[in-house]
Amino acid sequence: MNTAVIRNLEKTPNISLGMNRGKKTAFLRDKNPGRRSREAVINIRTNQDIKEKAQAIASKMGLSLSALINSYLTQIIKTKTTILSAKEKPTQYMLDSLKESEADRKAGRLVSLKSLDEAIGFVDNLIDEKRKAKKG
Repeated sequence: MNTAVIRNLEKTPNISLGMNRGKKTAFLRDKNPGRRSREAVINIRTNQDIKEKAQAIASKMGLSLSALINSYLTQIIKTKTTILSAKEKPTQYMLDSLKESEADRKAGRLVSLKSLDEAIGFVDNLIDEKRKAKKG
């Protein structure tokens, strides 16, 4: 297990490191066994390749994938932030929408609203206009 990871885990309150049956796999153990831990199961769907790569990385760190995910969830709670990166290929619908938006921008068909009340009023007017057009 990486020494920096061990040092960071050792500093975590109520958590200690231990060895599982003499193997070099580390696991997290509650330092306060008198406290009852409530466990919940989270089921997620992910790409098989992503799962296998994440398991390999966790294993190299001496952790299970479950421990790694729990650590990540704990970090989100502590910092109230997360870093996401999306390397997804945009759909054709998204590309078409972006082109349409760019055409509207170039043609000056943009509306700038300075407040929430102004935005709500603008949308209300659009709705009223559509209702009148349907009646008329």
